[in-house]
Amino acid sequence: MTNNAEADYLARFANFTQDAKATALGTFNKLAKIQGWAPGSEEYEDERITYLLSAYDTHVGCLFQENMLQGLQQLCRELGVDTVPGSITKCKQILKGQVHVNIVNLIDSRRCKQKPKIFATAAALRKYTNSKKLFFPIYEAKGRPLLKVLLRHMFRNSK
Repeated sequence: MTNNAEADYLARFANFTQDAKATALGTFNKLAKIQGWAPGSEEYEDERITYLLSAYDTHVGCLFQENMLQGLQQLCRELGVDTVPGSITKCKQILKGQVHVNIVNLIDSRRCKQKPKIFATAAALRKYTNSKKLFFPIYEAKGRPLLKVLLRHMFRNSK
């Protein structure tokens, strides 16, 4: 992974100019329109996944390149955890069980240096994510250890 996988991804498209103020999905949707990728098509979905993973790697995954514990602690602080744990296991437990954040919003908050929107419950996160269609590809997220702790079920009434 490079230091700026998102820029590397976008550099593949000479006819595209990124708007630094746009959201990740806004950026992708603009690119998809220019490239003629029809929403719902296989090409659109494949490119959307590749782009979101590159944006994640650039803006969130970078926290964990040097030191997993420090990266998890930084993420806990950014996500409003009052007492930041001193171990990787405890950080993951808190992030998995007590913190509810939309992963696409988390990418955008780190891209734009803004505070991420935190939800009180998984149900509130689910309702927001479904209404805004801000889904992160779960099958890809599971391959990234940190992302896995932020995953929530979006199509059922679970915790």
